[in-house]
Amino acid sequence: MDYLGNRFWSQAVSLPETSTVHVVIEEETAEVTVTTSAGPAQGVRVYLFSGSGSYLSLYENTGADGKVSFDLPVDRDFKFRADISGNQYWSNVTTIVAGGPNKVPVEAGGGLFQVTVEKAPGIPMEGINTYLFNTSGTYLGLSQVTDSSETSVTENTSITLAIPHQDTVITVQDMYQGTPEALEGLNVYLFTPAGSYLSQYEITDSNGHVTFNIPERAYKVRADYLGQQFWSGELTWQDISVDIPMADAEITVTGSGQPLEGVNVYVFSTSGSYLNENDTTDVNGRVTFRLPAGTYKFRADYQGSQYWSGEETLTSDQVNPIAISTGGGTFTLTVLKGVADPLVGANCYVFSEGGSYFGMSATTDGNGQVSFALADGTY
Repeated sequence: MDYLGNRFWSQAVSLPETSTVHVVIEEETAEVTVTTSAGPAQGVRVYLFSGSGSYLSLYENTGADGKVSFDLPVDRDFKFRADISGNQYWSNVTTIVAGGPNKVPVEAGGGLFQVTVEKAPGIPMEGINTYLFNTSGTYLGLSQVTDSSETSVTENTSITLAIPHQDTVITVQDMYQGTPEALEGLNVYLFTPAGSYLSQYEITDSNGHVTFNIPERAYKVRADYLGQQFWSGELTWQDISVDIPMADAEITVTGSGQPLEGVNVYVFSTSGSYLNENDTTDVNGRVTFRLPAGTYKFRADYQGSQYWSGEETLTSDQVNPIAISTGGGTFTLTVLKGVADPLVGANCYVFSEGGSYFGMSATTDGNGQVSFALADGTY
């Protein structure tokens, strides 16, 4: 019979006298230990070959002690191969002998390969993912993060990988009718030209500036302002500006056709997100917001109710008039002692339907009447 690349014979038999024959294959354990200069090599695949180098379709993975075991026929020759980091390491040809495990060493040698990643001499870069490849560019499944990048290889080696960096200044400014104005406190994010975020951002200073210290590659940046995103063009080690086109939104709030002073007006995105911008109407019922050109909604709060504009698209470099009407009119209340008997001098107050006082009051006249200018709502 043929087994693991070898032939095993029975004794000579006579037929038909002999009906049963035994072929006995005596086996013993081959214990293969794979080591590097750092000690036992765990998780290494070890392959079994014949003494002449034919693969016998058997393999095992080393444990924490760097060992694997094969039960093999006695008095036959074998050798073993361990594959580590894209390289192959062979044992000597071993003849299996009976009487106990056959110890087979596979020495991969190696040492520590230390890579220093730096922006410039003496300026190391911490926290950089570093990967090991073979010379043909195949990833070998080993990586470290600087500042502790030590990996087993063929001998003790140290290299320095210099990645020159340079400061690049980004200026973010609004632009209205050709006049720029720096924007402070905006987040500016760094991306590849293809749009992958590089996990770096800065916040603009009082001059609208942020600075990224980056290698000589192409990038683009994005500034976020009032619910919108504004992108730069591509840049490679040059200072650029992100100009945000602006528009004026002039809101006029009226009630019963008359301007309403002192009304709080708020700015929202079209999805209803409050953009942290608000102001109060003047004596003409007006308030003006300078905003990035785009589409918004506005809300006026008056007499306990909320009054919305539609979705308003603001055109850059011009004043965009927007009207909010609270509706309503003059409400007259008559207070009587009895039928046709007015109550004069009675203090009257206006409340919301839920009982909140609006700060509006008046005293009945000679006809027992008071009048209030009220918006659409329930009182």
